[in-house]
Amino acid sequence: MIMFVRLIVPICLSAALLSGTGCKASNNSDMPDVVVSETSIVNVTSNAHKALNAGDMQAFAETVSFPLAVRTHEWASLQGSYELTRPIDKMIGGESSLLSASDLAKVRMESEATDGSIISYDDVRENLEGSDYDWSNLTLIIYARGYGDVEHIVLFGVDDRSGKVKAIYYN
Repeated sequence: MIMFVRLIVPICLSAALLSGTGCKASNNSDMPDVVVSETSIVNVTSNAHKALNAGDMQAFAETVSFPLAVRTHEWASLQGSYELTRPIDKMIGGESSLLSASDLAKVRMESEATDGSIISYDDVRENLEGSDYDWSNLTLIIYARGYGDVEHIVLFGVDDRSGKVKAIYYN
């Protein structure tokens, strides 16, 4: 599925450039459709990644659109194995709330993982099911946070219309 997503976006973008029609983000709002740019989505998540790694919440705030959905999962040891605990969902309503979100300020990712990977909702459905926020309409970019006994990830959900991070998941 990941390979399909990686192939279809460049094909759609190439077709848009050749035909002049563009790849349109479908929306049911009053906002006009805009051309979806894989490059801008990767750039905004790269900037978000760098800001979080530096603990620079002001720079991170410049990459997001409010309200920002945040979902966290903690790993717990259970009889010699690890399992994700019950997820915690919250909405951050504005920049002042984001700047005081001390849990987000502590999120770090592997420094070598400077490029995230676009993945499909189905690839992370188990992590996002039951969320208070609908992640299925976002472009999802995954970054590794590191490996220990378990795989830790950060997932950015980018709104195709605004080009900003609209949701973040980490475990």
